[in-house]
Amino acid sequence: MGGVAQTEQDSFEDIANCVEAICRTPYGFRLDNPDFGFPSIELLSQPVLSEDVIETVQNQEPRASILMTEAPGLLDQLIDNITVEISA
Repeated sequence: MGGVAQTEQDSFEDIANCVEAICRTPYGFRLDNPDFGFPSIELLSQPVLSEDVIETVQNQEPRASILMTEAPGLLDQLIDNITVEISA
């Protein structure tokens, strides 16, 4: 019944998991690698995505081709929805 979840290295799922980890980890969170993660974009005026932000994620996971888009929330214009599309 029990088991270990595993993902084959260099598979699309592995690359997507790495990109997700980058996007969910704020800069400075990992003491062993403070430059790992996503830059702080809170309190920035929209649009918050820039070439620098996209390039930062791309440089941390060079196996992926990343397309990031953003759109204001439908019910609250102050909420910014960021979509990350990955292709390997």
